[in-house]
Amino acid sequence: MKRQTRLLEEQFKNNGCPAAFKELEANRNRIEEERAAMQAERDGVGTQLESMKAALEAVKTENSGLQDTIARLELYLSMFKLSAVTEKAIEEFTEWNAIIRDGNTSTVQKKRDFILGKMKEAFGSKTGDAEEFKALAVEFWEKRNELVHDKT
Repeated sequence: MKRQTRLLEEQFKNNGCPAAFKELEANRNRIEEERAAMQAERDGVGTQLESMKAALEAVKTENSGLQDTIARLELYLSMFKLSAVTEKAIEEFTEWNAIIRDGNTSTVQKKRDFILGKMKEAFGSKTGDAEEFKALAVEFWEKRNELVHDKT
């Protein structure tokens, strides 16, 4: 196409058609301007794309920071829950020891029933049936007795 344009330019110059040559020159200038405008637009889109990539990286970095914060808060929450459960267990065992020391429970069965009741309160009846709790209570009571008798 460029070769054809040059041939036409030479023909117009040689034949003395300045008006046609000027029109051809104007068309070529317009095409060059449009090409330059398209290139500038392409460059602008490239710049926008780079800006968007940078913004995306910033969001990823911020998201990573938020994920770290969320993980830290979840850790604090679980630690708080564990400390609350531990505190509740200490209260329950303190109460249990006080009852045993006062002699309000005279038989092993009453002591086991007390432990079973506390376990049901702590874990709820949906996490296991009474036999599971009873087995745990018996095991706990036997271990406790071993420890108490070992110390004396």
